[in-house]
Amino acid sequence: PEKFNTFDDILSYLQDLYDNCPAGVQCVLEDIGNSYEGRPLRAFRMIQADNTRGIWVDSCIHSREWLAGATTLGILTRLVNGYGSDPDATRLVDSYNWHFVPVGNPDGYTYTWTNDRMWRKTRSPNAGYSCRGTDGNRNFGYLWGSPGASTYPCSDTYMGPSEASEPETVAIQNAGEALRGELVLWLTFHTYGNYYLFPYGTTSGGTCIKADNNADLQRVGDATIKAVQETYNRDRWVTGPTCSTLYAASGSTCDWAHGVGLVRYSYTPELRGPGFAPDPSNINPSIEENWNGLRVMISEIEDIEGF
Repeated sequence: PEKFNTFDDILSYLQDLYDNCPAGVQCVLEDIGNSYEGRPLRAFRMIQADNTRGIWVDSCIHSREWLAGATTLGILTRLVNGYGSDPDATRLVDSYNWHFVPVGNPDGYTYTWTNDRMWRKTRSPNAGYSCRGTDGNRNFGYLWGSPGASTYPCSDTYMGPSEASEPETVAIQNAGEALRGELVLWLTFHTYGNYYLFPYGTTSGGTCIKADNNADLQRVGDATIKAVQETYNRDRWVTGPTCSTLYAASGSTCDWAHGVGLVRYSYTPELRGPGFAPDPSNINPSIEENWNGLRVMISEIEDIEGF
């Protein structure tokens, strides 16, 4: 996690973490599906038999957002290597099953290393167009096609020809549904902008839709960004519903996880920059500040929900 890594290097690193799984914890490496070009969407799970609650973490659905993937790997590393020695890591693993998918768009991610550093979408073809790809974060099956996504295949925010048209989307949706009743929190890391966004990202009748537990989402977000900001006292962070805080964005992972009832708490952290290609010197600070935010986020949820 101290440098940006190719997709193959990330798979190798996940194997290394698996090989060093701490005693008393069941680590699982599982391919939850394959990309359009046949690459695996590899999940790393940390399971304990007595845990009834789980947390999902994914990243790099937008392929150019390398810092999101590095931050996800850093948090996973903290949990694996810190179990038994770090009280925070130990408590979190003892209390929750963890489900990580560090690269949710393997084809696009590989393409950013070989052809176009700023590539965002998947790499599936679009019938009748020379441009390729669908925006995975506009393709999920909740209020798909609502305001906040493009119908133009060459747009960076193209929503796809149909709901969950991309195999990457299907893989994540199916894996999430398989955990229905377990998941408490869904985190989908992105860059950049210093935000912790939560549902919803779209509008109805020109008005931004709010979640039924909007006040709780705001309370948890406020506590989280306070912890993130205080880590380095460097940046100002903002939390709020995607639509009113940033812009309309329909068909997102975050909205889907909440909208279909998998979780009450769903967030899209938009991490520090600058830009989509920050220097690797930002990796460890990003891991540190978001680890601090995650610990507080979970404690705040526990306080609200009473567990």
